[in-house]
Amino acid sequence: WKWTWQSGQAFTPILGYYVEKLPGDPGSTFSTIPGARNSGRYPVYDRLDIGVVRHGKFFGRDMDIFFQIINSYNKKNIFIYIYKLGSTNNGKDDDGDWIEKDHDANGNGQPDVGEINVDEEDEGRIQEDPLSLFPIIPSIGFTIYF
Repeated sequence: WKWTWQSGQAFTPILGYYVEKLPGDPGSTFSTIPGARNSGRYPVYDRLDIGVVRHGKFFGRDMDIFFQIINSYNKKNIFIYIYKLGSTNNGKDDDGDWIEKDHDANGNGQPDVGEINVDEEDEGRIQEDPLSLFPIIPSIGFTIYF
């Protein structure tokens, strides 16, 4: 078995944004405002990998057969934050706080315009969504030595 634990990696957070519209330019540029370099920290990273190896012979050659489980307790370690900007008038729940059993006034199982937590004021702010990698990964294999 192998247990890995490490402090969270440093990253540069996004503090805000602005939209730049230049005279004569039909489009606009969306720009972010970064915080101080490496001023943020991801949460602690940890995982437990377990495995077994069986040594033997295959046509007179040394051979190993192995079975392993990477991230055996399926810890959702954050790899990166994805920054998203919602809208306060698109008829969607951009920040994910709409709950069907509490807020589904229309009874159709989806957020609709006019329901609680749809197109609310905080959806116009930048939201930090964590992206994690490496769910539980079982593997089996063999090695033949020549």
